[in-house]
Amino acid sequence: MFNNKQEVIEVNEYGLFAFCSKIQELIKQGYEIDLTSNVRAPMSYGTMFVAYMIATPESEVLPTELVVEKPQVEEKVQDKPSSEPKVPKVSRKSGAAE
Repeated sequence: MFNNKQEVIEVNEYGLFAFCSKIQELIKQGYEIDLTSNVRAPMSYGTMFVAYMIATPESEVLPTELVVEKPQVEEKVQDKPSSEPKVPKVSRKSGAAE
């Protein structure tokens, strides 16, 4: 079912960096953190971090490479001169046209 993967892997590390590195490595291999039960929920015992990783079915594994597409840039069209007459601005204070 999971192509020779262990179904559950326990991760025990004494440093946050090592713990996160191991979790990241296992996610790239197709595992996910088991959040389905309280018994296997990620925990911290003082400075020891524990998590259980479960194998993800192949149909749910996301690609690890990020595909970035360049945004399409639209050409700016210069505004054509308006044939409408310009209306003079009126100052609110003086009431005179500018």
